[in-house]
Amino acid sequence: MKPIRTTILVISAFIAVQSSPDAEAQSHRTAQANSHVSQESPVELSRSGKHFEAISAIEEASNDATIADLIAASRSAWALGLAERSRSYTDRLLANRDFTGSERARALLSRAILELQESQFESARAFAERGAQKIPSSELRAQFWLLIAESLKSQGIFSRAEDYYKRASLEGSEESKAESLYYLGETQRRLGMLEEARHTFTSVPIASQYVGPALRQLMEIDFTERDYEGVLLWHTEGSSAAQALFDDPWTYYAKVTALLELGRLDDASATLTSFKIKHSENNHWYALAEAASEAALIKNLYPSEHDESSTAFKSVSHTIADKHSGEGI
Repeated sequence: MKPIRTTILVISAFIAVQSSPDAEAQSHRTAQANSHVSQESPVELSRSGKHFEAISAIEEASNDATIADLIAASRSAWALGLAERSRSYTDRLLANRDFTGSERARALLSRAILELQESQFESARAFAERGAQKIPSSELRAQFWLLIAESLKSQGIFSRAEDYYKRASLEGSEESKAESLYYLGETQRRLGMLEEARHTFTSVPIASQYVGPALRQLMEIDFTERDYEGVLLWHTEGSSAAQALFDDPWTYYAKVTALLELGRLDDASATLTSFKIKHSENNHWYALAEAASEAALIKNLYPSEHDESSTAFKSVSHTIADKHSGEGI
């Protein structure tokens, strides 16, 4: 189960790009902006959400635009979805030899995020690598590592992405560390490195918003590995940390299965009843859980008549559940 996220949650805190207004409203404001020259600077216009006006002002300024003006114009163009225009302003910034230090690094980060959002993954990595080269270990550099990892993952290069997620987790703040660790664990799981993934997910800070998704991943891993005590442990902890992630049909099925495997038939029956009340009895996970419960009851009542057919059904049902768990429920 993947957490809901915007593209690189922590990175977005560095760059205050406001949401684009409605297209019709923008057309009206464009006409207003062109009817007179605003007395406000592009920086002031951008900060107040007047993005078309900010771009108009920067075009009026032409070669007299300052570094601060170009930064504001790039952000406003990005906010309006004008990727090429934003790129052009950033290119002018980066061509200025006086534009150095942390502001230059943040401009490179901004450009790298834009390229990532535009699915230009090679360009995103190139700008991120340029930005990371000349700055020391810090939260800002962690954001570059995280962006490179995201680009590599988007290209399916998981083995290289793993290394950059590790770097980001070592250099980032508590919040970005949690994000990096979660996606590191997810990547390790994709690579089949289940023990490493388990260790990484258990390292996600408890206070983080990623702890619920991490516990869900742990539950899925232990179900796949048939560690049923672990399934129940992570279900209990996850239900307390992020109830919504542990209240879906698959988690009920996994819990019923774990209880049956551990011989806790009464608890499995009670969970199955809750499952039926909470979700439709026509749900396929409920059907599997009910069938498994009936098979376990028959086995308990008539152990000598428990044949290979029931074992085969159990194996097939678990294989189906494993497949869905591995794909993310």
